[in-house]
Amino acid sequence: MDRNVRGIGMDVLQFLTFFHRRDAKARRTAFSLYCVFSASLRLCGEKDTSVQNRLGTEMDVHILTGHRGSGKTEVAINLAIRLSQSASAVQAVALIDVDIVNPYFAAREARSVLESRGITVAAPSVTTTTADLPVLSGDIYRCLRSNDAQTVVIDAGGDPAGARILRTLHRYLHPENALSVYCVVNTKRPSTSDCQGIVEYIDAIADASQLPMTGLIHNTHLLHETSVEDIVQGQHVLRQVSAATGLPVVLTSIMKHLAEKIQTIDSDVLTLEQYIKPPYE
Repeated sequence: MDRNVRGIGMDVLQFLTFFHRRDAKARRTAFSLYCVFSASLRLCGEKDTSVQNRLGTEMDVHILTGHRGSGKTEVAINLAIRLSQSASAVQAVALIDVDIVNPYFAAREARSVLESRGITVAAPSVTTTTADLPVLSGDIYRCLRSNDAQTVVIDAGGDPAGARILRTLHRYLHPENALSVYCVVNTKRPSTSDCQGIVEYIDAIADASQLPMTGLIHNTHLLHETSVEDIVQGQHVLRQVSAATGLPVVLTSIMKHLAEKIQTIDSDVLTLEQYIKPPYE
């Protein structure tokens, strides 16, 4: 896409960010305007906006945020691996871990697995993330400012305090980059069990990060106790959220043994392998 069009897109996103911070009616209007603008980009020649088909010659950035217990980090790891399998030989894939909210369930715990697949991992150390004033490593900024074509998955903090770090990172992104911000939702968590709670969470994260959400990732689970019924019920809630916000459900992430049993998923399915182990296992 022409860089001038992408530049206009960044200006529109900044305007919507300001607009989004108003009352509930203004937030709904902001989401509607964003959807209209996204559709206009596609008419101007924008590539397929699905997660799987957006690999190209420019940096493609996928930011994942989600409430504590949403499974966001597991989804980020599996998404990075999936994208690496689809990327061309000249397109690098990187996973950037900036989750300062829960540094003990972090993407860097799967560093060896990711690096064995050719995926670059950039993350602060546990020492810096647990400090009073968390410090991000230079590797993170180098990844974002790289001139090489690459796909970047960012595992961001799961509450407004953690999301605020995205304000800093956003300044380091090239204006022409494709940028998506996804909310990973587990409807089995108390704060995100219904439509109202999820919408309120989305609003809080968007306000803190100054980035409007562009899509939802459905990740309802109860760890090893997850059933097919849990996922189907969660899918119903995500449909309500999508209708209320205008945000598409871009992925439904399901553990491999359950994915084979479900036939009625509306969105693209990300089959999960478990790479992050709870401390009690």
